[in-house]
Amino acid sequence: MKDSLGNTYWKDVNRIFIPSFTTGIKNRVLSQNHKINLYQNYPNPFNPQTTIRFSLPEEAKVNIKIYNILGKEITELLNETRRSGEYEITWNGRDSNGSEMPSGVYFITVTTEKFRKTIKSILLK
Repeated sequence: MKDSLGNTYWKDVNRIFIPSFTTGIKNRVLSQNHKINLYQNYPNPFNPQTTIRFSLPEEAKVNIKIYNILGKEITELLNETRRSGEYEITWNGRDSNGSEMPSGVYFITVTTEKFRKTIKSILLK
């Protein structure tokens, strides 16, 4: 296979081999069991609630927060340690005081010690 720069590489299940012009082949092991995933929320756009799904390869303290378009924190959905596995959490479109949020773009951020990812979500009324 060739990448966008024209370099040739070979891929097997757990390794990618990248030829080096000076030392032969670089061997970089890609451990697939350390990957944390945050999937796109669904439905999106949503009304009145949306589901956020994420997976952990190992136990970790997980923090999930919702921010508005200005970067202001709206609510914290989760702040606790979870074991490895797949999880779903629901956001009901309300802030930390229980008030309904207006239609708009919101950002869902999942953070652990080793991972941070933000996805965009749209509340449409």
